[in-house]
Amino acid sequence: MAVSGALLCTLPASAAARSPDQSDRQWAAELSQQAEVALRQGRWEIAAARYHEAWEFFRDPWFQCNLGGVYLEMGKPAEAAQSLSACLRLLKPANQKFARPKIERDLKEARSKVGALRVDVNVPDAEVFVNGKTRGKLPLEDPLFLDPGSHEVEVKAPGYVSDLRIAVLSAGTSMSIQMRLDPMRVEVAPPVSERPPIEPKALKVESAPPKPLPTPPAITKEPVTATIPERVAEPARAPVRTATIVTGFGLGVAGAVVGTAGVMAASATGNEAKEMYRALAEGPAKCTPAAPGLCKDAEDKTDTARMLMGVGVAGFAMSAVHGALIVYELLRPDSQGRKVAASLSVQPAHDGGALKVTGSF
Repeated sequence: MAVSGALLCTLPASAAARSPDQSDRQWAAELSQQAEVALRQGRWEIAAARYHEAWEFFRDPWFQCNLGGVYLEMGKPAEAAQSLSACLRLLKPANQKFARPKIERDLKEARSKVGALRVDVNVPDAEVFVNGKTRGKLPLEDPLFLDPGSHEVEVKAPGYVSDLRIAVLSAGTSMSIQMRLDPMRVEVAPPVSERPPIEPKALKVESAPPKPLPTPPAITKEPVTATIPERVAEPARAPVRTATIVTGFGLGVAGAVVGTAGVMAASATGNEAKEMYRALAEGPAKCTPAAPGLCKDAEDKTDTARMLMGVGVAGFAMSAVHGALIVYELLRPDSQGRKVAASLSVQPAHDGGALKVTGSF
């Protein structure tokens, strides 16, 4: 996919401001597009940051797959193994057919350069820290992938004494640590000595005499008359208009024709896109996240199918709206409040090539 020179020169180091009307999924998709542009520029740090931000807003497994490939290019095998492991766990079976072999090769390459650590603890939801940085709450779904060497592993939980261990790992090795959290001792201070009780003093309350109640007003039995305003008659409605019905019928038929043609064209184009994806997945040139340019033709076909489907839906909507307008014009009463006797006949014209619409309204 070609990228203009202006875009290559103006990609910011931080993501642009999010629009207020964007959903989390839309914003994540925009961040992913910025990451792809950074990849084509060779700006790995920015690409990794964009994929990570996209993952925080919407948990699409492809963000982790692409993030793992970026980390591997950056020479960060521990981060690459962590992202690729999550990618394989979250990727849908339908997408694993063509993507799994390459992801497994990349994970094997990254895994050969780091160690894997699993941490277990006796307290649920305890938080694990590696070299002072949090790595999540236990139990973790994937092992912790760490660079060769020694690492401080600490587990914490509210109300418990933390447990700190030193884990030494080599490249390609795996190990498990069983950690234990003991309840924290609580020391309670002795109670404060009690003060002598305070004797209550008698209070003298002077009560005032009650005030007399006011005399209620006298109730009269004289009749009360009220004037009810006359009801304003509703304005008469306009008569049925022949031109509106004929025009609505014509536009409704046109909308149905456009809708049918758009849906059929979208279906055919969508099938072509599926065949192109299948050919790329089974052929020597794979359609993978690491080589997005191979998918351009298939993506263009998919976009065209979506556009044609939108045209078809718009045509059917136009047909439905004008059909409703015709029904409304036929059923509404005239200026005297009576139903209008209306009839409509559609038949082929005798000279051919058109429809003849006749009726009385």
